Amino acid sequence: MRLGLFFMDLDLMQRSLQQAEPLVELGADWQSRNCFNFNKALHCIAIRNFDTATDLLVSAIATFVCTEIMAYTDFIKYTVLCGALTLKRGDVKKLLIDNPEIQQALHYNSTLREYLFSLHECEYRLFYQRLADIEVMMKEDMLLHPHYRYYIKEMRITAYDQLLSTYMSLGVPYMASQFGVSEEFIEDEVSKFIAAGRLNYKIDKVSAKIVNVPLEKNSEVFKAVIKQGDLLLNHIHKLGRVINI
Repeated sequence: MRLGLFFMDLDLMQRSLQQAEPLVELGADWQSRNCFNFNKALHCIAIRNFDTATDLLVSAIATFVCTEIMAYTDFIKYTVLCGALTLKRGDVKKLLIDNPEIQQALHYNSTLREYLFSLHECEYRLFYQRLADIEVMMKEDMLLHPHYRYYIKEMRITAYDQLLSTYMSLGVPYMASQFGVSEEFIEDEVSKFIAAGRLNYKIDKVSAKIVNVPLEKNSEVFKAVIKQGDLLLNHIHKLGRVINI
């Protein structure tokens, strides 16, 4: 596994985990089991399975013992970055921000601390500044480098949606000022993500506002439910005719 991690050989990493898993299930001690789960988390990061990586990393916060693989500070870095991406806002506070081990470790890493706290506390200008620092950090990290573009994009979407979802409509100038960027930049960004189906809003260029459209989304869901209901009724009628025959 370590050799696969060193050379970023994903196939070797996966084969190593597959070979080790039966041995762990046979009755490994807690330290070996924890190290196995940590190696599994690293493989999940490498293949961009951040959800599973988060679960494994968070569960190991209080029992991390794999210092021969990486320093505890790097373990915290991966935990915070994965958690910020995949956890819901309430879980970020519960599992990361309020976690004593995380708090202690972040005391020595102000960049990572401000990155985590600023998004939760809706300090979007500071969040955007720290997100730029995170991008640099990820580019220099062997494990994270292949994913930095994806990660930064997803975190921007999360921040935009967190702000926009609290309003029925929001002025483009105000949103731009919140993030510390130009109006043209924020309008282009939001338009791009709306077109890609990642943000459920629309831009009113006349009033320079971004409008929340939750009813339209619910309407589509309602139409889909009605359509499925009609199909089900048709099947029931056909089945009834067959039974009568």
